[in-house]
Amino acid sequence: MTNFNRGVNRDFDDTELKEDVSSKPAGDVVRVELDDGISAFRPTLAMKDDGLEGERGLGPLLSQHLVFPPGSGGLTADECDAVRNLAANHEQLARPALLAGAHYRPDYRRSSVAWLELTTNTQWLFRRAFSLAYAANIIGGWNFDIKGPAERLQLTTYLDSERGMFDWHLDLGPGYASTRKITVVIEVTTPARGGFLQFSPGPNPRSVIARTGSGVAFPSYLPHRLTQVTAGRRLSVVAWVCGPQFR
Repeated sequence: MTNFNRGVNRDFDDTELKEDVSSKPAGDVVRVELDDGISAFRPTLAMKDDGLEGERGLGPLLSQHLVFPPGSGGLTADECDAVRNLAANHEQLARPALLAGAHYRPDYRRSSVAWLELTTNTQWLFRRAFSLAYAANIIGGWNFDIKGPAERLQLTTYLDSERGMFDWHLDLGPGYASTRKITVVIEVTTPARGGFLQFSPGPNPRSVIARTGSGVAFPSYLPHRLTQVTAGRRLSVVAWVCGPQFR
């Protein structure tokens, strides 16, 4: 069983994961079976450039980020409802999001955040986040030394009334952020317009497909941003899976 001990790093028994990543032809879908019924996939079809604000596309598939569709690693509709209930219960605890050093910069980041502690009601979500990170670590060929999710999960809300956004940044940083290895973002509520998660592996940023329930895993050193939400609300869960500092 997954051992969710208190602390920054948690152990994971890799005997629970049965991987099927060998002897796969190039471009095939790689599947990883997890002990709690998750099937994680690396999508290789239905990819397109995302040149229009109203279209959610997946740019050229790079090993830097992996997408887990709803029900195949990502959250099902019922699981999204469960997270929305958690968010509603934590709404009074939500605060404006800050940058490193506790700086408030609405010109750079406009959202509110609440934090989920590890409890009997949230353990399934901690487990899912780490399962996605563990699968991505294999599928992406990153082979990072990871121990477990960080102490808390972040619930992030972006509102159209605030033109919610988060400009280019890294999740890896000094201090407490120095042990972050893999970031997992799960989209719980998708805005009607805007709110694209984008990466910049090249000169042209690409938007990641963002169906409700989709999970995206990527190395925490990868530059990324969240474009302005111009209609609706975006609610996401953000988890950082940690390990020894990069050398």
